[in-house]
Amino acid sequence: GRHRGGGGGEPLSALVPGSHAFVKVLHEPFLRVSPAASDFCRAGGHPQLANEAPVLYAGEVEVDAEGVLLRWNNLSGTYKGEDEKCYQTGLPLDRFWALHAGPRDPKDTDAARYLSSHGVLLRRALLLSDADFEQVRRQWDGCVRALCRDDQFASATHERLIAASDERCDAVGRYGYLSLVSEAGNAMASADADGEAGAAAAESSQTVQLSRTITASMLHVARRNSRGG
Repeated sequence: GRHRGGGGGEPLSALVPGSHAFVKVLHEPFLRVSPAASDFCRAGGHPQLANEAPVLYAGEVEVDAEGVLLRWNNLSGTYKGEDEKCYQTGLPLDRFWALHAGPRDPKDTDAARYLSSHGVLLRRALLLSDADFEQVRRQWDGCVRALCRDDQFASATHERLIAASDERCDAVGRYGYLSLVSEAGNAMASADADGEAGAAAAESSQTVQLSRTITASMLHVARRNSRGG
């Protein structure tokens, strides 16, 4: 069957409820999806869908009675889709369950992160759906606006952050990476990975990564708030 997208493809609503094998073939603007439904992690028939030819990606899509995509994965006995290539399917990341090799990450304490089914372990890419994430973002925007409205110092600091974010975005566009990132990279390259210097470099890298994540979040919020978004 041909599903999702143009080129003669049918919508996912044409599928019966359940999990269906799919493959994404080069130059085809749709997924080839098996009409046969199975339990999640049990769908097969990928080689037949691809005529035993190479594919860009393969896995399963699970739909409900209305044809709504519930979740999908990269599970296939024939094709091994790498996590970082999942974008080639065009399917939403917030419904992706990636095949997980090895033990569970101890940092993943939320029970909803993993799914063990039929002898395989899957890891959910995102715990919050896109809609839930947008709701949380809007709630946070409201908190920032309220803080700036009631606290003059917070409002002034917010304006400084907006100006600094615009300046840094312009600088990165003109000159490349921030100096803090470059310095961390140089420290890691010159450090002995097995000694104390290596441990210090690793810790520095983690600190830089955390700083980049927090900064990116703050700049995103600040810039959106400045535009009333």
